[in-house]
Amino acid sequence: MAFVPPPRHLLRARDFADARYAEAIDVADMARAAGLSRAHFSREFRRAFGESPHGYLLTRRLERAAALLRMTDRSVLDICLLVGLQGLAMAARAIL
Repeated sequence: MAFVPPPRHLLRARDFADARYAEAIDVADMARAAGLSRAHFSREFRRAFGESPHGYLLTRRLERAAALLRMTDRSVLDICLLVGLQGLAMAARAIL
């Protein structure tokens, strides 16, 4: 089976999430960046990238948080807020 690149509008939404993960964005914002309804966008994103848009956004935030924990002496709460997690409780839910 040949590789088929994801459609451009899905790449645009993924790039939007990569660039703005630290802001208070959500799946609806990603769907708007792709120009699709939230439900259609979620289905298409999962089909193209193998994970939900919400999961993708959380993964980006957690990866950045892990890097900051290794490279800085900031507190865990500061890092959570820097990467767009709204606090320690949200970070704990994302990890579990």
